[in-house]
Amino acid sequence: MRLSRLIVDTEEELARLELEAEAAADIYRQAEAELVVADARAEEARQSAAQAEDDLRRAQDDLGIFARNTYISGSRLSADFLLLDSSSPADLIERAGLLESVANSRTEALDRVLVTQARSDTADDVANQALDTKVDAEAEARAALDMSTALLDEQQATLTTLLEEKAGYDAEFYAALVELLGAEGAAAAFEQYEKDLLTRSAAEAAARAAAYGGGPVMSGEWALPLDGRFTSCYCQRWGTMHWGIDIAAPMYTPLYSAGDGIVIQAGPATGFGQAVYIQHSNGDVTVYGHMEVIEVVTGQRVAAGQEIALVGSQGFSTGPHLHLEVHVGGVGGTRVDPVIWLANRGIFV
Repeated sequence: MRLSRLIVDTEEELARLELEAEAAADIYRQAEAELVVADARAEEARQSAAQAEDDLRRAQDDLGIFARNTYISGSRLSADFLLLDSSSPADLIERAGLLESVANSRTEALDRVLVTQARSDTADDVANQALDTKVDAEAEARAALDMSTALLDEQQATLTTLLEEKAGYDAEFYAALVELLGAEGAAAAFEQYEKDLLTRSAAEAAARAAAYGGGPVMSGEWALPLDGRFTSCYCQRWGTMHWGIDIAAPMYTPLYSAGDGIVIQAGPATGFGQAVYIQHSNGDVTVYGHMEVIEVVTGQRVAAGQEIALVGSQGFSTGPHLHLEVHVGGVGGTRVDPVIWLANRGIFV
């Protein structure tokens, strides 16, 4: 009983450390995403300011040409001379209209310069603000990376110690069973324990399916990413939010895309070790973390149920599993409970 309690306590501490490390890495990933947005906005503002500056130069050049031509014409013919030299009332009206047209053109040229100047000034202000935002975002991302890296290092050291302790408890526990039950009895006890775990896992899965009405692994245009053991919810645990669900399965178990979409990121990811991000036709993004092998590349189009990776324990992980997240509206969108999101599409974890 004492050893069993120690093992349970150690597993709980491992789960808490994993959650805290994932949360720290998540802060960095969010800061990184905000930096990408800020960078894009800064570049867009810079291009807008450059275009406004070009428009201003053209408007000033046009005004200069107009002023020069008006001066040259004015040096030969004054307005009074043009009017007095009219040969008839009709000619007088025509020349007066010409003068009015010239005056209107001068006004329009000046107005265009003023409007373009104002637009250029505004574009410069927006560009400067966007640049300031980008600089702030870079600083926040660096700080978040430093914080998450330090915590990950600290947690990894603790994790190693706890895993060694747990291995010792497991060995001591098994030795105690052998002493009490004999070698065959201990083996039978462990076999029964594993069967009980599978039975409990199947019962939990059936209960969840019943709660949402039941459903197949494939349902129309959607698929279950991993048929494994549900180990962690989208919820608050030990005061920290877990922004996805965890599904455990043996190493190298195939992982599948939840739906048709395009891979927008595939490769190293802080905290996850490796991750795949898939954006679906409705704009939502599903995130798959901790895989051992990635089988897709950025920009690749995938189908629902298509194999995209193999289960692993990369990053901060205490065992092979899938960390699944759903971001509604895009990577920077609202994160929701994957269990509910999948259930709404006929897929039950």
